[in-house]
Amino acid sequence: MRIALLILRAQLRALRNGLLHERSSQVTTIFAIIISLALGIWSASQLALHVPQWQAAGEHILNQRLWLLCAGIWIGLPLLTILSVRPHLGRNETLLFFTLPLPEASHFRSFYVSFLLSNLGSWLITQLIVVSYGLFPTLGWTALAWLLLLQLGIGATVLCALLGTLLFIRYLLPAGRLKARLYMAVAVLLLVALCALCWPIVGSPLFAYGLALSFGLMLIAGLGPLAGLNGRLYKATFSTLESMDRARRARAFPGLGVLQHFLLQKRSLTAALFSRAIASQNRNIMFWLRLLLFCVIIVLYPFVHALIAPLHIANSLFAAAYASVLACMTFMEVAPNAISGEGNRFTLYLSMPLELSQILRAKLKLFLYPAFLIGLAMSLFLSWYYGLSPRELGFAVLASALLSTGPLSWLVLGSTWDLDLQTIVEGSEQLFLQEEGTFTLRRIGLLNLGLLLFVAMLLLLWQLPALIALFSLLLLDLAVLAGMWRVNKRHIRGLLRRG
Repeated sequence: MRIALLILRAQLRALRNGLLHERSSQVTTIFAIIISLALGIWSASQLALHVPQWQAAGEHILNQRLWLLCAGIWIGLPLLTILSVRPHLGRNETLLFFTLPLPEASHFRSFYVSFLLSNLGSWLITQLIVVSYGLFPTLGWTALAWLLLLQLGIGATVLCALLGTLLFIRYLLPAGRLKARLYMAVAVLLLVALCALCWPIVGSPLFAYGLALSFGLMLIAGLGPLAGLNGRLYKATFSTLESMDRARRARAFPGLGVLQHFLLQKRSLTAALFSRAIASQNRNIMFWLRLLLFCVIIVLYPFVHALIAPLHIANSLFAAAYASVLACMTFMEVAPNAISGEGNRFTLYLSMPLELSQILRAKLKLFLYPAFLIGLAMSLFLSWYYGLSPRELGFAVLASALLSTGPLSWLVLGSTWDLDLQTIVEGSEQLFLQEEGTFTLRRIGLLNLGLLLFVAMLLLLWQLPALIALFSLLLLDLAVLAGMWRVNKRHIRGLLRRG
């Protein structure tokens, strides 16, 4: 355990240095603290409100609800563990640990401590504070026994989830392991049967003492005498993952191959950017999650229309607004990274025999053209669904295009404000931070201003007469385009002068 404690101290020091000197770590930590505080305050208030009610209803109800609380935490944290094991094994930190000449038992203990700190640390602290705040004022020192049982259960269930995930990756994930999968299925069925047999005695004091003793023995055995065996499993699992082909396969839609072939024939920067986007996004799981959200938004339009029915919004206005929301929400998350996400790769664009205006124009088209197509398709569908006249259809199509142009132009061109030509984009984690989300303060501010601009344009379209609203949106789009175009060209030239 001495080696594991030394590694823990080194990790805490590295975490402190990252919080002091790395902007991405600072932003990520701030978001984690905000989320933990929000969930913690709400959970603590709800628990403090319900525990006296449970106590007033009787000891049986109180014990039943507390057992459900413990079971929820014992299920939730292991689920987070299962989702986090494989990304944790792919970190450079894990690879560094395997270069250290440590015994197998020390390797596993270090892995367990490191995993708890880096993946579940904020959740462990939050649940400890929430449960203590909710139980101690009402139950007094009785809450200490529940708290001890809860923490022992967390340690044991997380350990079991870690070992189960390692076994799954080692023996079930590789192809051709039919016999091992059958054995695992039988083991899961036996575990479910054991839980069903123990269910009638849940809540008795004898069961609580036996469960706490079992959790303690599992922790002692897993991190003590069996740590060497677990360490060998850990090493074998790591070797299995390193030997696997981790390249994502493209899941292309029908017709995308023809589209890529057509783009390659164009031999322009815009066509090259579209071709690269098609090839990369098909392998990107975030793209498929956005596509799922896209489908959900499409399906929800009848419920949204029924929800805003008291506002007496015209169907043509609703079609334009909903189509523009669908078009903008699809790209708003990644638009602030359009140029800043390139990092030092942007110098490759600048080295080409192209004007800076051509580069910015190609980046802008990469987002505006798909947004226009989405807005047009949704406007046509909603116009058909609500039976709009040709005049109302033209209004919906034109309004959706104008509503999409301003905010997306603001985000794409404004992304140069966070451009750093010294940033090196290497590895999946850096690629995710640079291209798939707004993780810096400038990008967050840019996104918030873009959302405010979009809401303001929706209000203009709602409150003003149709022709005046369209003309106002056109002027606002032109102002955003002209202003951002000039400011950002000047900003990029300033970056080049400063090096």
